Amino acid sequence: MIIGVTAFAWGTSALTNLLQTYDKEDEKFHQKLQILNKIYKEYCLPFKLYDNVKKSISFQNNDIEDLQQFVDELPHDLKLGVSLFIFEKTFKKIDYLRDKPVSFIAWICPLLKSLVKFQDQYTYFEGDDVSCIFFHKKGTAGYVLPRHMNLMYVKMDKGQHTGISCILGSFNENDDFHIDKWYSRKDNLKR
Repeated sequence: MIIGVTAFAWGTSALTNLLQTYDKEDEKFHQKLQILNKIYKEYCLPFKLYDNVKKSISFQNNDIEDLQQFVDELPHDLKLGVSLFIFEKTFKKIDYLRDKPVSFIAWICPLLKSLVKFQDQYTYFEGDDVSCIFFHKKGTAGYVLPRHMNLMYVKMDKGQHTGISCILGSFNENDDFHIDKWYSRKDNLKR
């Protein structure tokens, strides 16, 4: 009987903790949704943009901010070890990160933000400012020719990335490429 009571108490405690965690995550989602609704109403946000932001919010992992704050407070060696486990699903799916040092992965993964795109949506256009690099964690993407009914001429699968060629392609043939020079000209880079 004691074993039964103990098991029931443990099960009830575990269920309570699970429900509290779910409520906390649900509350964060609803707070973000309320802010989005306020922006939608007060600033006449186009419905298509509103819908895309709403879908993106639903795909975000709210818990990662709390985890990252906890990890940042750890000593350096422990931070690296814990980060590898937390971001394992991310860096193993991105080809660019596979052979990178542990310290780079621990630094870059918390900076990655999700951008959810659905079929027939553009990520960027030729001539847009270069503000980021896109890593494809799921699905496929490609370079298309809008003038030719979005004919895809380069297909990118899961794990590949776009954007680095935009940074390098923004330099003239006569320019010497140096990272310092790139940073000083970052506001002039175009896709």
